[in-house]
Amino acid sequence: MKVWLTTHIGDKIIKSYVYTPQNFCEKDIAEYTKEICNELDEPTPLFLNKHYEHLHKFNNTNFTQTDFVESVYFDSMNIQIFDENEKKKKNEYY
Repeated sequence: MKVWLTTHIGDKIIKSYVYTPQNFCEKDIAEYTKEICNELDEPTPLFLNKHYEHLHKFNNTNFTQTDFVESVYFDSMNIQIFDENEKKKKNEYY
């Protein structure tokens, strides 16, 4: 499993970082995010229950400027969890 963090201004990706934890555990996503934010020199967002729920259901979540204690220059931060080895579903039309 990998964690992909992106920061956005409008629809444009400003920064992007892919993090590969040694032993992935969904409950440690806040710690992974902290490590990525330290690497990118960005503030760490506050994880609320809605963020954990969205990650669990959809494997991604979005943070807006109100989810940060510090002021940020970007509009949003997105975190996505994906499995690089997961087989792609075949489209029956192709």
